[in-house]
Amino acid sequence: MIAERLDQNLQFEAAEHFFRYIFNPTDGSSYPSPDKYWVTKPFFENVNDKYWQQNINNIMLGINSGNQGLVQDVTDWRNNPFQPHYIAQYRTVVYQKTTVMKYLDHLRASWPRSRSWHRRSTRCCWCARRQPASTPAAC
Repeated sequence: MIAERLDQNLQFEAAEHFFRYIFNPTDGSSYPSPDKYWVTKPFFENVNDKYWQQNINNIMLGINSGNQGLVQDVTDWRNNPFQPHYIAQYRTVVYQKTTVMKYLDHLRASWPRSRSWHRRSTRCCWCARRQPASTPAAC
């Protein structure tokens, strides 16, 4: 993911920009939750029924009940175990969960830096207000 690489390079604003192409948790539109937070069409269209169908427990129950479509999907997964994108195309929920987890990692990585910048800028502003106009701030 491009946003993940930008996070590693400490380019948090650019990473946030790229995350918002896929997932926007601040969307205030009238679409139902959680669909409205997904910007990309396949994720936006992946409604709650599909979440339920793509749950691994439900897939296993379907296999046990003899659902041949699910049996064929699992056979494909077993034949291509080291191709995660091939496997995830059957279960887009996997991509969605990964995106949310990476977004949370991004927030966790960028939060201390933004907070320390805020503390420094607030402290300097406070110091500058305490100094007479002719004396430069010591911060």
